[in-house]
Amino acid sequence: MGPIINELELLEEPIELDVNIALKKKRLALGMTQQHVAEKAKISLSSYQKFESGNRNIMTASFEIACKVIIALGMDPTSFYRENSD
Repeated sequence: MGPIINELELLEEPIELDVNIALKKKRLALGMTQQHVAEKAKISLSSYQKFESGNRNIMTASFEIACKVIIALGMDPTSFYRENSD
């Protein structure tokens, strides 16, 4: 019998999604820091860091916050959602 996995541990582990990677790639391509994106989006630095790290999925964040981040990175929210929806 294998080890028992605590469900809470699974929830705390970062989820690596293409969308999280896309945020980081776009930010780096623009030469922006995480702090700059957070300030431009008017969210906390830790909130933005959670999106990039995969601890929080931007696709499940509130539409308002997601749009602020997407726009701060110079992207169109409609296109972003179309490209990243399942």
